[in-house]
Amino acid sequence: MTKKLQEILQYQFKNEELLQKAITHSSINSHIDGNYERLEFLGDRVLGVATASLLYRIFSQEPEGSLSQRFVRLVCKETVAEMALSLKLDHFMKVLSDDLRHNDNVLCDVMEAVIGAIYIDGGIDAAVDFVSNHWRELIDKNTTPPKDAKTALQEWAQHYGLSMPEYRV
Repeated sequence: MTKKLQEILQYQFKNEELLQKAITHSSINSHIDGNYERLEFLGDRVLGVATASLLYRIFSQEPEGSLSQRFVRLVCKETVAEMALSLKLDHFMKVLSDDLRHNDNVLCDVMEAVIGAIYIDGGIDAAVDFVSNHWRELIDKNTTPPKDAKTALQEWAQHYGLSMPEYRV
């Protein structure tokens, strides 16, 4: 089973136990080092660094604000869960209830745990390569940086000749 998953991930683990932990939910093993939770903590940070580094290199002429908007889109729960599904992690997850296989929070956590496991197994270069290989298509699909809601509203108002919105807190 893990051989097939490693093929899908395009990463060969030296220590397959790390991959096993990364796909194990606490409903199966609640021991502190028997499930994905600690790896997810680490993988979240590694995903952030890898994504920021990738964006910094690819979009060398963009200001920080645009890079930040791209970053938020690429590391948000929905995007990371989508990546988990595209890599079929839901088929390999060890969970007590099949409902967990379709939960965006759990999918996101497992994806981040896999990244954390790759980091521990192969180092930062392996983890950055993994993120680069699998997130690159998402980056290439979105060639313009996303706009936050406030900016989008202001541009819409300007387009229709309306006055700028007033905000109250």
